[in-house]
Amino acid sequence: MTRRRWQGRLIRLLRWVICGLLVVAAGWLVEVHTVVNLGLGKYQAGEWEAARTRFLVADRVSPFERFKPAFGDGTSMLAAGHPGDAEIRLREALTRVGTGDNNNQCLVRVNLSYAIELQGDKARTDALYTYAIERFTEALALLEDENCAARAVEPETTRKAAAAAIERLKQKLEQTQQEEQQQGEGQEGQEGQEGQEGQEGQEGQDEDEEGESETGDPTLDKALEKLREQTEQGQQERGDNQAHLDQRSKTDPDQPIW
Repeated sequence: MTRRRWQGRLIRLLRWVICGLLVVAAGWLVEVHTVVNLGLGKYQAGEWEAARTRFLVADRVSPFERFKPAFGDGTSMLAAGHPGDAEIRLREALTRVGTGDNNNQCLVRVNLSYAIELQGDKARTDALYTYAIERFTEALALLEDENCAARAVEPETTRKAAAAAIERLKQKLEQTQQEEQQQGEGQEGQEGQEGQEGQEGQEGQDEDEEGESETGDPTLDKALEKLREQTEQGQQERGDNQAHLDQRSKTDPDQPIW
């Protein structure tokens, strides 16, 4: 009788322990889900650092959908204007998505390609055309390799963002390649022109000294002419950069997708 009572008590105790563990696990999962949602809420409110704090907490405790905290953290950095740091976290998020999960693969790839694209834009503005081409090519491959513009990709916002990015990147690649070619031709022409100007300047130096000049000093006249050329070139470059920025505002997204 005593043994049966002891066994009954043990069974009841085990039941209570199991129920307690289930309650704790359920509460933990609810808390993880809540932290992720809080991060998303902060992101949507434009509070990027606060959003990152929530996602970093979720990254330490979340056992499921491990890509989401890293994706949220990287996307928050991207929205805050730090594409280089965002690229690192979004690449980490991409490694956590299952290879067969095409929807989430493309979700991460769209924002990752955007982070890389922004770095390509900066290189292009700085006339680093070769590096810009490498970045645009890499960003384009991220989307095309997974066929992220396909009809099968859900949700529609991901599919549309991928299709728009692919078209935009192709245009930038073509334009940047043309700019790189023009840069090369311009350098060759400038070198030839400088050589010719140097020879002509040496031959006509005596004539210039005898003729009329702007300041009476041939060396100063030449420096002033060089300054005018640089000023005109700088104005042209600023105009080109402004045109690029104006075009970007019409074609590029203001923020990454979620």
